[in-house]
Amino acid sequence: MISENAACRSAADDVVEVARRRGAPDSPNVRRARVTGAIYNVGLLTRAMPGSADVSVFELEPAAHGVVVDPKSHLAFVTRSDANTVDVFGPKNMQLIKRIPVATDPDGIFYDPSNKLVYVASSDAMLATLIDPASQNSIGTISLGEKPEFGIYQNLADTNTVVVVDLTKRSVV
Repeated sequence: MISENAACRSAADDVVEVARRRGAPDSPNVRRARVTGAIYNVGLLTRAMPGSADVSVFELEPAAHGVVVDPKSHLAFVTRSDANTVDVFGPKNMQLIKRIPVATDPDGIFYDPSNKLVYVASSDAMLATLIDPASQNSIGTISLGEKPEFGIYQNLADTNTVVVVDLTKRSVV
């Protein structure tokens, strides 16, 4: 019987092996290193650990921060802070569909089922961008007044405060 820790190490080894085959440096630090910009899709198996054949990769520009999946279209949205975009891609084929420009330094991202919107927090711009997942377009922004990190209860890192964002009114409450 394999222990949970050993199983996790085995899966991590497989992911590292895929990363090495795709050009990640072969060094003692490769286990700690993150292949910046790459998003891994690991197929989970019943009663077995995934191997390298179960791993697919979506690689583009560096600094992928957050990923969310639209439950209706099943498309994924990923924040790219160095590109100031949200990339839309198909998780099944790991192919880019569209690049949506957003405010500077997009980081946190989530899907709001009540309003059927993708919410993107952009730290340097001190605002949130709202994306309609059906049209894959930015449909508005909300000024947050400070640097957001993540969430509808938005923590503002530079002032050590928390604000509530009302997506229906598209403003800070």
